[in-house]
Amino acid sequence: MNTIQERIKSRRQQLKLTLEDVANALGVNKTTVMRYESESIKKLPTDIVPPLAKVLKCTPQYLMGWEELESDSYILTDREREHLDIYRSLDDKGQHTVDTVARMELDRVKHKKVD
Repeated sequence: MNTIQERIKSRRQQLKLTLEDVANALGVNKTTVMRYESESIKKLPTDIVPPLAKVLKCTPQYLMGWEELESDSYILTDREREHLDIYRSLDDKGQHTVDTVARMELDRVKHKKVD
């Protein structure tokens, strides 16, 4: 079984988040997140586990090693839930339009990172 530190680092990397991304979301500095991922903090503060799980789109139980992460299971933010609700209420033409725009934006962002 992976340690909590390994699960934090692995999940962050799966989501392609930087240490700084996680630090900003938690309101801590990058060094603190590095310490969460290393053995330098032997006992992670329990009050950081739920917000950290939210940032890493998993459950606190997964981080603690009490359950496995289902490959298609993740926590949606309120904004993501709202987008999904809107998308599901659209007809086929509306969904096709959203899909097209989303692909165009993804291509734009990918090309922006390369530049």
